[in-house]
Amino acid sequence: MKSEEIRDVCRSAKVDEIKSYIERRKELGLELIEVYELIKATKDVEYINNIISNSKKRSELDLYGIANLIASTRDINYIKSCIGRRKELELASNDIISLIIATDDDDYIKQCIDSKEEFELEPFYLVKLITAIKDVKYIKSIIENISKRKELGLYSDEIVQLIRKIGDNDYTKSIIENKREQLELNSKVVELIATIKDIEYSKECVYKAKELNLEPNDVLNLIQSIGDINFIKKCIEEKEKLLLQSRCVIELIKGTKDVNYIKDCIDRRRELGIPNNFLYELIQSTKDVNYIKQCIDRREELGIDLFDTFTLVEISEYSEWTETFFQSIEKTNSFEDIDKSKKAKVIHLPSNMTIGVEIESEGENSDVIEYKLSNIIAEGWKCKHDGTLHFGAEVVSPVLTEDMKNASETIRKVCNRLQGLRSKSVR
Repeated sequence: MKSEEIRDVCRSAKVDEIKSYIERRKELGLELIEVYELIKATKDVEYINNIISNSKKRSELDLYGIANLIASTRDINYIKSCIGRRKELELASNDIISLIIATDDDDYIKQCIDSKEEFELEPFYLVKLITAIKDVKYIKSIIENISKRKELGLYSDEIVQLIRKIGDNDYTKSIIENKREQLELNSKVVELIATIKDIEYSKECVYKAKELNLEPNDVLNLIQSIGDINFIKKCIEEKEKLLLQSRCVIELIKGTKDVNYIKDCIDRRRELGIPNNFLYELIQSTKDVNYIKQCIDRREELGIDLFDTFTLVEISEYSEWTETFFQSIEKTNSFEDIDKSKKAKVIHLPSNMTIGVEIESEGENSDVIEYKLSNIIAEGWKCKHDGTLHFGAEVVSPVLTEDMKNASETIRKVCNRLQGLRSKSVR
């Protein structure tokens, strides 16, 4: 039989006729889903009960939802009896919830809510039951009774869902502005403000942040949710009035995505109270390679530390700066300058021997060495963490061959560069 024929049978045939199709399912070549739809179409409580009470038949049909078969009877007493037999019928939590809701009996649903332990209901399912009642006063009674909602295991996420379900902006505002609720809902207050979808009210809340007991990150999220670039800029300029922390200011500046404005903020970093260790984020956010390179050249003026400098070098692929930088620290911090009386020596090895060198280094800029300088401090030289060092890193050479003059010069170069990196003047 075709699916269209099955639908016609389910829609217009008498119960006995539908049952005859079920009995002849093999002869008719019916799929299991088609049999399921026919059983559901009978709406015969006794017939359906005989099927679902048989564990073998029940397991065959369970793929398509035993709860739907039970609900299809539209017999409230029978549905309630099946809820009572939920363990015998091996009903899952979502099946139990759908059946409780299918009773459409508000008093019964409330009893089930109050018996959540007996039904082993998680908060997610409780919210579904509470909102199924469609009684705004009842929903509000749970929202407003903190001890009751805690007894039910409902916390900020669930309460926000219930408030949103009511869909009354004035009521939502009353919750937002309730001191007790501010403490209970914590960061969820911002989520409630956003649900009102009133930009002017959201802006008003930004300026009432302290009164609404909003944390700095909450204020940041609220400003960002408004999506008004001019308002974001206004908040940045009024950061002291709004008690915005440096991290929030940085995120807001980046959030404007206005390259010229970001550059202007970098120039006004002292006025805006932007710490040097946040500058590289702003510089990076411009995505202007030439500007990034200019900032690398101005690193000392801008107070950007060496780790952040190398991060910007990677982004801008400014390899010329790296080599110039190493040459400068080699020149000012080389071992030859420390003791000119010592003549540089060359390592001599048998022609058939190769060696590798590990140099352990402790002190300033260990994080730079460890995370930034592999294959940069010298070609093929790896930099890594060394757990035996208190504040240091290990630099490992590639395999060194019989060309020991070149190897000796490279080892000396690496040592000079490490020595230079240990100078506080390069940070």
